[in-house]
Amino acid sequence: MLKENELGLLSAKYESGQNGAGTVSSGQGDAGGVSYGTYQMTSKGKTGGTTGQFLRDPNSGKRYANQFIGMQPGSSKFTEKWKEIAETDKDFGLLQHEFIKITHYDVLSEKVKNDLGLDVNDRSKVLQDVLWSTSVQHGGKTSIFNQALKGVDLSDMSDYDIIKAIYKERGRKNKESIMVHFGKNSVRVQNSVSRRFEKEEQDALEALTRLSILQDQIIFAEATEQVVKNI
Repeated sequence: MLKENELGLLSAKYESGQNGAGTVSSGQGDAGGVSYGTYQMTSKGKTGGTTGQFLRDPNSGKRYANQFIGMQPGSSKFTEKWKEIAETDKDFGLLQHEFIKITHYDVLSEKVKNDLGLDVNDRSKVLQDVLWSTSVQHGGKTSIFNQALKGVDLSDMSDYDIIKAIYKERGRKNKESIMVHFGKNSVRVQNSVSRRFEKEEQDALEALTRLSILQDQIIFAEATEQVVKNI
């Protein structure tokens, strides 16, 4: 489980909830197949999707690879072993988190910085969490931020406005009411994702409001302390 206020918590809430590293989806209607772990890594494809990538990564999941020999991601045996490791190895979730940070969050934050001149690591923790969530669902090389912020003056945009624009793009639908970025998924999955985005955006904006209030309180307290010192 992630600690309170840890980067990635917003995404984890909607990807795996309280179940954490051992979470496994049914895969029904999902273009990525059965999903695994805190951030619901994909499994479809000859190399096992993002789950397979995790188990091949020398800095994270490769230490578990020998426990999955002969098992294909998405299979019942693979799923059983995944849950078993999650229950017995506390590092399993930590390494999933580190893997996603390096292969998804860091990649997308660097892309956004290079493409748009927006360094999210200098912005609010909430905007960073939104980028984390975006990278998990759309990949580290996604153009979501580019499309959402195309043609706008970022110097005039608050984190609130940026977050609104990001979720608008993530949930965008075409004339046939098909989600542009989830068109390969079933209608049931698309509806679920759409509802998630509405709730996640609300969570993000509420968190941003709380952060703003806290910052105002700190500024007021510091100013009051200075006045008292000058008396």
